[in-house]
Amino acid sequence: MITVQWIPVFTEQLSYDPNITYFEPEPAFRYLTSQRDRTDFLRCPGLSNYLKNTFIIRSPYDFNLTVTKEWDVQSDRFGQTFFNENVSVRNPQTHKDPLIIQTFPKYLFITDYKKPVSVSVIPWMFKANPYGIVPGSFDITQWIRPVNLAMEVYQPGVIEFRRGEPLYAVRFETDDTVKLDRGEFTEDIKTAMASCLNVQNYAPGMNLKTLYGVGKHYINLMKRKIFNVS
Repeated sequence: MITVQWIPVFTEQLSYDPNITYFEPEPAFRYLTSQRDRTDFLRCPGLSNYLKNTFIIRSPYDFNLTVTKEWDVQSDRFGQTFFNENVSVRNPQTHKDPLIIQTFPKYLFITDYKKPVSVSVIPWMFKANPYGIVPGSFDITQWIRPVNLAMEVYQPGVIEFRRGEPLYAVRFETDDTVKLDRGEFTEDIKTAMASCLNVQNYAPGMNLKTLYGVGKHYINLMKRKIFNVS
């Protein structure tokens, strides 16, 4: 069994907020069975195998985003400071490109496991969405950064978030069973995460293999501090 810490991350400044609104990631198959009654496909071993080590990520807030015809994005609550810190908008570059919105909830997953463990952001496919979800994947044993909701928006309208509603899912790619424990957002974790995120500002365009090589010694050093390994 692999123990992975999950840690809520708040705002673009990577701060830790002591509010406890974020939900613990829930095993996806368990959640799905709680939402169905006599759906035959729940007995399919292929489905349970596909959802192994997959966890749903829920919205911590009731919150609406309104997208105008001019691709302006506005929120209905919490004020401008919250919006600036939690919503990132990338306007379409050409007529073929959609609007991209990145927003909460952000979670960090970190482990001291020695073998590779990739985390993948995937859509929660048992829910109709008015937007597309941008997937992604990286090895949490070699890189320290949060995951979040990234959406492609195809037309103007209102995007509704409801507290407790599944927004996306994360899946851990490993043959072992993953156990999630809540962790603490320490200064060492904040420093390591900020260092990983800042690479794109100073050396953009690196692929994951190159990033892992660049960060190898630093990540190993910081993980020894984070997990108190002498």
